[in-house]
Amino acid sequence: MERHDDQRHLSDADLESHPKRSLACALLASLLCPILGVISIYFAVLSVRAHNQGYFAQSQTYYKRAIRWSLITFIFGLALVSTIAFIFFVRAVLHL
Repeated sequence: MERHDDQRHLSDADLESHPKRSLACALLASLLCPILGVISIYFAVLSVRAHNQGYFAQSQTYYKRAIRWSLITFIFGLALVSTIAFIFFVRAVLHL
């Protein structure tokens, strides 16, 4: 009975940082900034491949890089979109 519980806990821990989550984050972040999004998608795909081949330590390394680049991409893209929106807003107000 204990062995079954240990296996369940291992699978729960594995699901917490499954590489498919990094792929989803990378794809969503690349909507805001496609140029940097390519980097996060690259690491996410490497993470999924390594996980499917059984290289779990390498998969975790790529997972962390993909999440980091997704965050960088999201923040940069959000700043870029906000700046562009602000410029258009100011131009619209000044032309009235």
